[in-house]
Parts: sequence; C-alpha cells; structure tokens
Amino acid sequence: MILSSPPPQFGRGSPEHFGWPLSSIASGGFPAFPVARQVAASLAAIRNKTDRNDAHGLAQTLRTGWYRTVHVKSLESHQVRALLSSRKMILTKCIDLENELRGLLKVFGVRLPPRVGHGGFDERVRPKVLALPELAKCLLPLLDARSTLYRT
Repeated sequence: MILSSPPPQFGRGSPEHFGWPLSSIASGGFPAFPVARQVAASLAAIRNKTDRNDAHGLAQTLRTGWYRTVHVKSLESHQVRALLSSRKMILTKCIDLENELRGLLKVFGVRLPPRVGHGGFDERVRPKVLALPELAKCLLPLLDARSTLYRT
C-alpha cells in the first residue's frame, strides 16, 4: 500500500507583503493563504528565534490546522490604491507650488485673489509674473513645473 502525501500548502506569516507572492503561488495551482496574527504569537514562544525555527513552527501550524486564514486584497485593489495615492501626492505638490508662488509674489506686492481655481491658476498668474522681468527668471520655472504637474 502506497501512502500518498498531502498536497503542498503555502502559508505566509508576514502581513506586509501578502499580495503578489500569494497570487503567483495560487496561479500555479497550489493552495496558498495568509495566516492570522495568532500564528505570530505562537512563533514568538519559540526559544531559539531563527528563520529555520520560524519556518519549522509555521509548517507545524499548517500541519495541525491551528490557524485562521485572513483576507488579502487583490492586486487590482492595490493598483487602484497606488493610483489614488499617487494622484493625491501630485495634487498636494501642485498646491504646494501654488502656495509658494503666492508667497513669493506677495513679497513683491503682487496679491492674488484668495480663490483661484487650479485650472485657472496659470492664466491668472503668468501675466503677473511676466510683468516683473527680474522675477520671471525665478518664478517661471516654478510656474512651468506646477503646470506640468497639473496636466499630469
């Protein structure tokens, strides 16, 4: 009688980088799942804390079934989150440049209206910057950088 071994299981105990390793393992047809924090608590009880002992403890946990799987966001949701966070960062930098331009113009007596929309900022500010040739050298690169960021 030949004993068949159980199919290999892949469990991950590190929550920071669940996304792509689990999806690539699962796309190969193997059961892969992240395990909950309780496993980390049980692994912390190991006297000799090495990678080898952690791997042994994780394997033992998988064999005994003393774990709980946790939900992992899909790669698509990570892509959407990355897109939204990069968009927010670009908008923040655009606003920072607008505020810097406002502050530099204010020093030289040029005051902008308190409400200038993002889309109309360039049209309102560029003529005022070009009216002061000594400032144009300094402020036009900032204005161009802000316009490029806004178009992105």
